[in-house]
Amino acid sequence: LTYEEQAILEMKYGSMDTDTFCRLNAMLGGCYVSLGECEKGKPYIDTALKEYEESGETGKSVYIVRHIEGIYALKTGEYRTAIDSFEEALRQAEAVEAPDGGVELEVDIAGIFCDMGRAFLELEDMDSALEMLGKSYEIAGSLRLESEVAYDYYEDVLEPVIKECFETISDTSDEEMGYDEWFSAQFGEQV
Repeated sequence: LTYEEQAILEMKYGSMDTDTFCRLNAMLGGCYVSLGECEKGKPYIDTALKEYEESGETGKSVYIVRHIEGIYALKTGEYRTAIDSFEEALRQAEAVEAPDGGVELEVDIAGIFCDMGRAFLELEDMDSALEMLGKSYEIAGSLRLESEVAYDYYEDVLEPVIKECFETISDTSDEEMGYDEWFSAQFGEQV
């Protein structure tokens, strides 16, 4: 976090709207969470949520804050809380009007579905995990040929989670099936 102090000063003393302030706080918190420093990231996430609640604002970044809140809960083993946060993130994301044609928003929504699938995977609820991963694939699979962001998301995030799900199911199943065959049975032919 090379620019942590600068970001904190800007958030504290800079002039930014509530949505930007909250998004930056949540993203800083999310950086700590992704580095495994969950407790250091939590206050930033809480600040973003508190600021949104106090201001009554429903800016376009609320879904990002809720998604990061869910990732925090996922990383700390609070899987039901994570699912609740992801559901709220999806509700908020559906209310956003995307000026850029919506590709980045759609990839964000695919990411929320994927993370919800990961939470269900941790809870060993395979049906729900597959449903969420299927929704993520439905979005990312159709966009990855036209968007580099969607392609990178699919290759770097979604596909490894789908493979993890396959391995978990394979370990508990008597049925011998290869990944490609299983994938086609679950999600249809790959694009």
